[in-house]
Amino acid sequence: MPLRVAGALILVGIVILLTNPSWGLIPSFLLIVIGLVFGIMTLLGKGAAPRGSGMGPTKACPGCRSRNPMGATACRRCGYRYAQP
Repeated sequence: MPLRVAGALILVGIVILLTNPSWGLIPSFLLIVIGLVFGIMTLLGKGAAPRGSGMGPTKACPGCRSRNPMGATACRRCGYRYAQP
C-alpha cells in the first residue's frame, strides 16, 4: 500500500509537469521528490511504525491494567506482585 501512495505521488507530479510546465514546475517537483523519498523509505523499512512493542508476550496487571512481560514478578507501574507459579 505505501508503495502505491509513492507511485501515485510521482505520477501526479509528472502529470502536473506535463500539463502545465510553467506554473506546475515547483509543485510537480515537490510531489515527485516526496514520492521518491516516501518510496525509498518504505523499501528500506524506515518510516513504518513497528508492528509490536518488541516486548514479546505480555500480561495485564490486575491493579492498573498496564502491560508487563510474561516473566515479570511485579508490575513496573504500580508494584503489584504476581502470584508465583
